[in-house]
Amino acid sequence: MKKKVALFVASLIVILLLQGYKAKYKFYFLGSAGMLPTINAKNNRLLVDRMSYGSQNPQRKDLVVYLPTKYLQEQGFKSPFAGRIIGLPGENVELKNGQIYIENKPLEEDYIMNNSKTLINVCSSSKHKAYLS
Repeated sequence: MKKKVALFVASLIVILLLQGYKAKYKFYFLGSAGMLPTINAKNNRLLVDRMSYGSQNPQRKDLVVYLPTKYLQEQGFKSPFAGRIIGLPGENVELKNGQIYIENKPLEEDYIMNNSKTLINVCSSSKHKAYLS
């Protein structure tokens, strides 16, 4: 019994250290299954490295977790979202018949389920921010 209590306390300490205010890693709970099959809807808790983009730039197809905007929070969305970076800063991103095009070249989407189509609006990435799908 003492071993179980000690293991529980040690686990709790590790979790608290990982999720500290400025900790490198944080657990997030996602409220939707929008990233299937990459993120399984039945087990949608993610451990996220919050500091990785401090030393490198986001790359196409990277998965990111982000908090809802103030407007979405006012609409009742509280859980973080997961997204995939598809457009890099300054690129023109278009959707034509369910196919994503970047600078008029089709993007290979090897991460979506068979017979699925991407649903995004036509947009351009800003000069400084990537576009998420």
